[in-house]
Amino acid sequence: MSDQRPVIETLSNMQRIWLESYLQCWNATEAARIAGYAHPNKQGPRLLDKPQIQEAISARVESAAMGANEVLARLAQHARGSMLDFLRFPDDEARERAIGRLINAVSAAIADGKDEIDLDEFN
Repeated sequence: MSDQRPVIETLSNMQRIWLESYLQCWNATEAARIAGYAHPNKQGPRLLDKPQIQEAISARVESAAMGANEVLARLAQHARGSMLDFLRFPDDEARERAIGRLINAVSAAIADGKDEIDLDEFN
């Protein structure tokens, strides 16, 4: 009969500490040092060869990873974002004036064939 427990439950306490440390630093030796192994230079890399450890790492990475569609959606959201959302204006009128000045500066730069906007002109 096979063991149906989650793989993390089959690990010793030291192995669990090692796993958590490894998933933060991605360095087997450093994780073994943090977990308290006597010979981290040898024991850390050896843990990576254990099937239970490999399965636990894969399970954790898989649970934290984003699917391709989620990655694309988040990238699109960032690309469509506006830095104006992070700026504070005293009122809506000041915000609209700032947007207008920025549009004028960009339009002027495009009309002049410039690759950059002179921020002094924007102010």
